[in-house]
Amino acid sequence: MYLYTDPSCSGCNYGAYVIGMHRAGGGSANSARRLTSGVASFMRAYSVKQP
Repeated sequence: MYLYTDPSCSGCNYGAYVIGMHRAGGGSANSARRLTSGVASFMRAYSVKQP
């Protein structure tokens, strides 16, 4: 999941930022796990390394 920061925000970096990993969803809503340092470490440890 991502958050898009509006370019009109003065002093902000803008664009799309990854903020979570999709966990569940339905017809009208999605749920995500917030990307904390622990979640990021888990994703790195269990991701497939590309050559």
